[in-house]
Amino acid sequence: MANRDRSYRPGPWRDAYAHYGSYEDYYTPSYYGERSYYRERDYYWENTSRYDDERAWRDEYRFEDDRPYQAGGYNEPSSSSSLYRTQYMVRRSQSPPREPAAMRHHEDRPVTPLPVRTPSPSYLALAEERPTPLSSPTEERKLLILDLNGTLVHRAPYTRPKSRHDPLPTDEFGRALPRLRPVHPRPYMAAFRQYLFSPDTQGWLDVMIWSSAQPHSVTDMADKAFGEDKAKLVAVWARDTLGLSSDQYSRKVQTVKDLTTPWTKLPALQQGRRATTPSEASSSGKRSRSPSPAPTPTSVHSALTTLLLDDSPAKAVLQPYNHVCLPEYSGEMRAKDLELFHSVQLREADLQADRQGSTSPQESVSSNDAEELPTEDSKKRKRKEKKEMKRAAKRAQREAAYAPAGEDTRHFDETLLAVVGVLDEIKMERNVAAWIRTGGLWGSYHTPDVTKIVEKPTIASLPTESPTIQPEEASSQGRTEEVLTASGNDAVSSPVIEPAQVGSPVKESLDENAQHLWFEHPSTLEYWATRGKAALEKLGIPVVHGIELALESLTDNHHLSCLLRAMPEVPDRSIRICADRGGTFCDVFASYPDPEKPGELKEIVVKLLSQDEANYRDAPTEGIRRVLEIATGASIPRASVLQTDKIDYIRLSTTVATNALLERKGQKHALLITKGFKDLLLIGNQSRPKIFDLNIRRPPPLYSTVVEVDERVTLVGYTSDPEAEEHAVQFDEGGDVLRGYRGKGWDGKGLAEGPGDIVRGISGEAVRIMRRPDLDATEKDLRKLYDEGYRSLAIVLCHSYTFPDHELQIGRLARKIGFTQVSESSQLLPMIKMVPRGVSSTADAYLTPILRSYLDGFFSGFDEKLKDGRIRSPRVEFMGSDGGLLDLRNFSGLKSILSGPAGGVVGYALTSWDPDRKHPVIGLDVGGTSTDVSRFDGRYEVVYETTTAGVTIQSPQLDINTVAAGGGSCLTFRNGLFLAGPESAGAEPGPSCYRKGGPLAVTDANLMLGRLIPDYFPKIFGKSAQEPLDVEASRAGFEVLAKEINATYDKNLDLDEIVYGFIKVANETMCRPIRALTEARGYALHKHILASFGGAGGQHACEIAHLLGIKTILIHRYSSILSAYGLALADRAFELQEPSSTFYTADNRPTLKQRLDRIETDVKAELKRQGFEGSHVHTERMLNMRFEGTDTALMVLPSPHDGDGNEDFEAAFKRVYKAEFGFLLETKTIIVDDVKVRGIGKTFDSLGESVFSELEKLQTRPVDRSKADTTYSVYFDRVGRVKDTPVFQFKSLHVGDKLEGPAMIIDNTQTIILIPGATAILMTKHLYITLE
Repeated sequence: MANRDRSYRPGPWRDAYAHYGSYEDYYTPSYYGERSYYRERDYYWENTSRYDDERAWRDEYRFEDDRPYQAGGYNEPSSSSSLYRTQYMVRRSQSPPREPAAMRHHEDRPVTPLPVRTPSPSYLALAEERPTPLSSPTEERKLLILDLNGTLVHRAPYTRPKSRHDPLPTDEFGRALPRLRPVHPRPYMAAFRQYLFSPDTQGWLDVMIWSSAQPHSVTDMADKAFGEDKAKLVAVWARDTLGLSSDQYSRKVQTVKDLTTPWTKLPALQQGRRATTPSEASSSGKRSRSPSPAPTPTSVHSALTTLLLDDSPAKAVLQPYNHVCLPEYSGEMRAKDLELFHSVQLREADLQADRQGSTSPQESVSSNDAEELPTEDSKKRKRKEKKEMKRAAKRAQREAAYAPAGEDTRHFDETLLAVVGVLDEIKMERNVAAWIRTGGLWGSYHTPDVTKIVEKPTIASLPTESPTIQPEEASSQGRTEEVLTASGNDAVSSPVIEPAQVGSPVKESLDENAQHLWFEHPSTLEYWATRGKAALEKLGIPVVHGIELALESLTDNHHLSCLLRAMPEVPDRSIRICADRGGTFCDVFASYPDPEKPGELKEIVVKLLSQDEANYRDAPTEGIRRVLEIATGASIPRASVLQTDKIDYIRLSTTVATNALLERKGQKHALLITKGFKDLLLIGNQSRPKIFDLNIRRPPPLYSTVVEVDERVTLVGYTSDPEAEEHAVQFDEGGDVLRGYRGKGWDGKGLAEGPGDIVRGISGEAVRIMRRPDLDATEKDLRKLYDEGYRSLAIVLCHSYTFPDHELQIGRLARKIGFTQVSESSQLLPMIKMVPRGVSSTADAYLTPILRSYLDGFFSGFDEKLKDGRIRSPRVEFMGSDGGLLDLRNFSGLKSILSGPAGGVVGYALTSWDPDRKHPVIGLDVGGTSTDVSRFDGRYEVVYETTTAGVTIQSPQLDINTVAAGGGSCLTFRNGLFLAGPESAGAEPGPSCYRKGGPLAVTDANLMLGRLIPDYFPKIFGKSAQEPLDVEASRAGFEVLAKEINATYDKNLDLDEIVYGFIKVANETMCRPIRALTEARGYALHKHILASFGGAGGQHACEIAHLLGIKTILIHRYSSILSAYGLALADRAFELQEPSSTFYTADNRPTLKQRLDRIETDVKAELKRQGFEGSHVHTERMLNMRFEGTDTALMVLPSPHDGDGNEDFEAAFKRVYKAEFGFLLETKTIIVDDVKVRGIGKTFDSLGESVFSELEKLQTRPVDRSKADTTYSVYFDRVGRVKDTPVFQFKSLHVGDKLEGPAMIIDNTQTIILIPGATAILMTKHLYITLE
């Protein structure tokens, strides 16, 4: 029962067991700090839950009849068990706490004791030498070996789970992560780090890490302590390098660091071998590998040159004189530093408040001043005095709450400053061991065996190099201190006659019979700290403590609890959140001001599954909840209503409407259309995309039923009349008819060709109303539809683009009846062509209710402020299909069809475009099912008529071409051809390697070629959703396919050639839409830059660029979440458009400009309502123009270089037309079909310098292969297998690093392949790749 019981214990004991094999392994008292062990044990006793108590008494009495643990808790024990339990609880309350049975040694778990070892005679002889100085630090390089936990950082205890059923930590893909404890660097760690890696120090010092912690913990601590400078360490070693046996490795035993290991291993690494840990020194071969070192030292080290920093005196028993023992940086020390830090903050805040004009009540009114104040202001003065008194009382209360009682002077832990001082001393020593043996740590005492009477100088008088003070000089001062044979870290029997003065008289009381470490002597510690400060200042390194408030796991600490409650809060309206909900994953990117570092932003990235009903209802809401938890530090339960006080805006892009259209899962709706046109949308425009297909399957219409409306209007005249302007109806400014129609077909009597009222349409054309709608009959039809369950309508009437009155009347009637969605074609997009306008209306009626339903569910997860639309409330913005942000009122299903891909286009366009060099950019978004391709040349390329899922829609959308070739595209061999797609394996079952029996796909091919490494890929596959990619399943599938291919071709192609053949087909398929966007339109491909993003983009980018002749590739750091990142960069957009139907002539040009001016005013007014005005508003004025007699209109935006430079639309149209078609119709007049103004509300001022500007200033440096995390066998075209292809991790690279292909670069969400001949340079925000 005991073993079973241990496996299910809640709380921190279980957490320790999960990592170290048993509770004994982790909580066995060791040499160092048995007292700390019992203190920590008692802490857990006092803070354990009911389950821990129950576990303890069960352990003690070892009931054989206990039943196993169940999901709801332990089963109730038998009556006899209850009696024993009661006796146990009573005894426990009356006696000191006793460690659980799991913490006590068991006879069945023996541990092999470490052998007792002593320093070698040769080492002792070397240490006996007399210390001698060097002429220069570079004359002899030193080696600094650093411990981590307790020495450089404090690792807080594991955070106690809220519930025993809480899952273990996982990454964004669901992979189980090693449980890491919170890591907090020691004070002055930043300055210490700068000192170690400054050019001056690097000229004489090599630095490495050697920790006895587990490799994953060492990696985490090294990252937290050294950040990017971790790559400059000559080695990073963990527990697997200490020569422990298997049982010792998993037990909490006292370890020893034998310095002969680095002295012998580091030179071996220097001989050209790959930098790995000396695993031969460990007998635990199955343990995880330590983090690999980066550079190798440039000299051979020994006892003469080595210094070990560790918080345990027993770590260096073999080389004691090369060890500087430091005080352990414990949780208690961390809490004191935090207390002091917060007290300083409080004082600074109060001083700041005083500077803003607040005076103390004692100073506010003096007797003289009081006489000068007017009597009528006495009430105001008294109120002010009262406020000041309250403010002062609050300040005093805060000071009393946060300042520990009894301490007059406090300072942060200065141990690392003292270490800098020691390093500054030993850099000039030839023999480090001799220097420490002779008491170098205790001052300049180079004659160890003679008792000296010396006086320690004060801080003000400390020289940079402390000379030896003679006894005669000391005795003449009257203050003496006897120091007897200081040896290494320890001072043996040091009776203090009178304490040394260090700045101010401080009493030092040391036990006469105790052995003291050097840092326990305050004067000595402060002496070296002062030396360290001087060394830092000499190098221009700021001496900053670097303490930051952080959530600690020591929740029982009273002072720390006060600190957490008083942590600086994130300001209101400051968190900016962008969420992109895709088909598989939901990406969330957020930023907010760092409350601890004014002027800096913190960024948060959250990646989660788009659908996970077992854990959350809505992915974006869950992602935002996680962001708020991280930013505020508060625990927010799932499914709770989120408060939006801290949120500035939320930006969303969603594929809800797109998926509904593709899957035909939209809202049932009815179509209302002019009588006689019932089948118009079903007939369509007679286009046949597959002209030779004998089995054409036309997609069904989106609407469910049709109702004809008995109404009719027509236009007066005809467009092919050569004298149309002379024959047209003439109106006055008020719209009244001055003269009727005079062209062909006029009856000679009325105002037009027949009876009916004549009105002027929005486009300026004359409209004849032949029959007005019968609203009573229409109401009956609408009520019948309502009774049948219809709640959504699409209204499409003839010529409503210019005369919308009839549609608006029917729309008002429908809303009055109760229809919740009414899509009037004239209000969605008033453009000529009834078929695409009608299909667009039905699409909007089909999709918008689904979108609104989703958004209602989204808003229900937040408080009411999010939706009220007030200026002081958080904004909610949505990505439109045209790349602009829309507010809730203007967002609809029709405008959201390309909402998801549009964010990625905005992201790559704004981060890759250089306005000075103007290199056009091609965006390559390689996803799981398809690849999206777009082009950016300083302006988004927008199309106004697109076909999606067989539905032709008339709405402005980014020109994004999609091809069915992605990571999930199926690979088949049919009729002698290699095929990649269009079928997709999807996410269920997925490719063969997903362990669900799926077909072969592009992902399988990349896996077989070594372009995906299972160890670095998310382990989310198989039935348990925790298994890695299955290479053998892919191999088996390709071997079957290879037999068929070789039999067909009568060849003997090897497996790599066949697999790569499918990759070549997939690459060519992805190149096809790129050529259509560029070469087919007259653009030279080689002048473009390829911006690759998406999860699979990096695997194909180099080869696709090579096929297209493109030499430059940009991959953004956030390329895997670029659609979410693009939302943060996007601008608010609002546009208005009106039909025109006017000839573009010199006479009409002023009229057209007047219309543009009027529309521009309306657009600016709307943007002002949304909070944008002044310099943050930019407008684009456009005309939709075509040659008379043609059917294709082009939306034209003139540039200053067109014609006379004053909005010359004619010159701009001819330029664009010739670029598109290659010729001009010089004899044709130009017709303006539409007038449009697009307003842009700028959400940022500048994105900083471009990647090309940064590249010009950047100093690059080649990266050695030894810096690679590992090597892997990868197949490349024309080269074959490169078995030792280096694999680099993004986090280990630094700005300016230059890599040569072949190579792989990997992070948590993407893999980038550098083909032979490719060169990659790491920039601030991009990976800049060039091809030969």
